[in-house]
Amino acid sequence: MLIAYTHLATALPVVTSIEDSASYQLAVAPFMPQLYGLPQKLWANAADPVGLLTVYAETNPVVSGFALALAIGSVVLVVSEINRNWSQIDRLWSILPIVYLGHLIGWAELTGLRHERLDLMAMAILAWSVSAIFLCWRMVMTMR
Repeated sequence: MLIAYTHLATALPVVTSIEDSASYQLAVAPFMPQLYGLPQKLWANAADPVGLLTVYAETNPVVSGFALALAIGSVVLVVSEINRNWSQIDRLWSILPIVYLGHLIGWAELTGLRHERLDLMAMAILAWSVSAIFLCWRMVMTMR
């Protein structure tokens, strides 16, 4: 589903070089206020799927990715405290890279941006994730 999105300039920084894209002051800092207003926007559109997609499309993907990381980190912290096992995040380390890349591909697809390079990265990361999960499973099975 492609959202007719006319405010793409408000979600992406204008960078003219690789050095600009690596600059926090140019590429991330101007969009941090989006993070502060994100919970209210999500709550206001909670019952409207198209509204949620619009909020997602209008938010810088680095900011929404950071919000996703904060949410995952918070859940993992609570589960760690409940279980008294502080290595809960270790269970997700081979899955999270594909989740974050899926977030970027989904955002690019939704806003109509080209994402062929992200698709290639996704295939490589997916292969790595499957390999890592298999190796962990094999190690656990041999320890029994």
